[in-house]
Amino acid sequence: IQALLRSSSSSMNYLFLVLQTTILATVTCGLIDFYRVPGCQTAFWAPAILLAGLARSFLRASTVTDYSERLPSFVSSLSAGPVPEDRMYLAQYIFYSQAGFYVFGAKLTSGILLKSFYILAMALFGLATKVMSEP
Repeated sequence: IQALLRSSSSSMNYLFLVLQTTILATVTCGLIDFYRVPGCQTAFWAPAILLAGLARSFLRASTVTDYSERLPSFVSSLSAGPVPEDRMYLAQYIFYSQAGFYVFGAKLTSGILLKSFYILAMALFGLATKVMSEP
């Protein structure tokens, strides 16, 4: 499973870079248009739906890593009673393989993704206040 996740995530590195750039550009241009162009408020929903879909795809990719991190404890707890050696070795193998979804060598987890969404929201809030304060 580790080799499959690594090969698929390495082939999609640039796709995720393009998607992140698309999110940033869409939100930035949408905020500027929303404030400066009169009558543009009704056209704001199409990019919002696009952004929700892109954010959902990032969240789905991060849940693969989250499930992979919880898998060793699930394997260890499959039956009550003492843990056989084979299952213990399997759980250790899964744990040390560090399976997950990687983007440019960094493990994509839900925590990192939510932190990046928070930073993006803070930057966009700063941009929005700057755009609204200009005459």
